[in-house]
Amino acid sequence: MSVPRLEYKYLVPIGRLLDLRHALLPFMAPDGHLQGGERLDYTVRSVYLDTPDLECYREKLEGIALRKKYRIRGYDQVRSDSIVFLEIKDKNYNHISKSRAPMQQRYLSHVLRTGQYASYLPSWENDGLERKNADRFLFYYHRKHLRPVILIVYEREAFFGKFDRSLRVTLDKNVRSIPGSIHDFHQGPLRCAFSQFFILEVKFQHSVPPWMQSIIRRFDLQRTSVSKYASCLDLHKTHGRFPGSSYISSSGW
Repeated sequence: MSVPRLEYKYLVPIGRLLDLRHALLPFMAPDGHLQGGERLDYTVRSVYLDTPDLECYREKLEGIALRKKYRIRGYDQVRSDSIVFLEIKDKNYNHISKSRAPMQQRYLSHVLRTGQYASYLPSWENDGLERKNADRFLFYYHRKHLRPVILIVYEREAFFGKFDRSLRVTLDKNVRSIPGSIHDFHQGPLRCAFSQFFILEVKFQHSVPPWMQSIIRRFDLQRTSVSKYASCLDLHKTHGRFPGSSYISSSGW
């Protein structure tokens, strides 16, 4: 599991994107995911899982201080040989930590169905952490009868502090989603959320540095508890496509 850290979120008008990026760059360096080239962002694709009675969604709405999110995350174009990650995001009051385990997308259905993952994890770490993370994910997957609820896709610009590598800032743009059993990451007709805004997330271990506080004041940003998962589910509920418990329990991998 990652080191717990604080996470502050802000909704920023899309017209301020260039100015905000320009303000960040003297203090931050782009994330290594971009690997050069002209792209400023990469695509994040996350299938969120929940219980038959949408426990994760309800706990977010009720403001439960100790809660988890379960998701399977891939990047850019997800193919059968792409690496995807089994992830649990833990919220402990204001602190966030994350555990994740990688595997090829082609083995995902088999691993979720059988729980047999040892042969399908890439050998990226020598301390067994990824196997422990996979074991933890599968424990909750079967104990809570988790099923895929919604695919959420967005473009992310990510930065690390030049002077403090524990500081991470992300700009999440063009958030869009589609409900249902979408274990193969196919897009389909995605519905946009936050069309006039992007989400700024500031992630840190101790305190927000003074220069970041100055940027937040300059752009007159207000902290929010916005959740991509809950917001996208609410959007589909409004348009009559909210995945109820009977739908989820009948869908599978």
